[in-house]
Amino acid sequence: MLRPDLAGSGASVGGVTTTIGILVAISMLAGRGAMLAINRVRGLSYLFLLLTTVVSVAVVVGLLAGILWSLGWALGVVVGFGTMANAVALAASPGVFAFVVIAPGVGPFLSRGLMAWSFLILWSLTGQVFGVDVPMAFLMSLAASVATLALVAVLGGPASRVRNNLWRRLTGRELRRSSRELMDIEGILEMEG
Repeated sequence: MLRPDLAGSGASVGGVTTTIGILVAISMLAGRGAMLAINRVRGLSYLFLLLTTVVSVAVVVGLLAGILWSLGWALGVVVGFGTMANAVALAASPGVFAFVVIAPGVGPFLSRGLMAWSFLILWSLTGQVFGVDVPMAFLMSLAASVATLALVAVLGGPASRVRNNLWRRLTGRELRRSSRELMDIEGILEMEG
């Protein structure tokens, strides 16, 4: 059984958390390999995208952990923020399979499945960390997840603009992230003759 509340005993949970974050970021980048190839991403540019992906995963983990920690505090159950952050990072571990979301036709379904798997882990760990019953752990996990999704929806646009501006300043070209943006490139569909 995963016990993030015992973080001080045995192996370094912080190291495990960092490793999970890096693996999730690499998996997300592997799933977007075609976009990276079309954007001619190599070397330092690839490292830039890896770093921004790791940072975005860390920010989402931090937001979710902060919201859950605050809910626990409001209910009178105080745990260390590090313990909560480790639990949330462990709940994000299905993200190491994020590369499968590029599968044609079933990618969105697989993405939702990974999100559901992460939620189930979060639900279980929330109950263990706070020592609350199953329904209360579900409500806490649900409330924190919905609040995090709302914050990401609100803050995601400005954060993407900052990343895109930084990319443009570093490389001198636009970062194309969707198939629609790629199809807008002049001459992308022309065949050489």
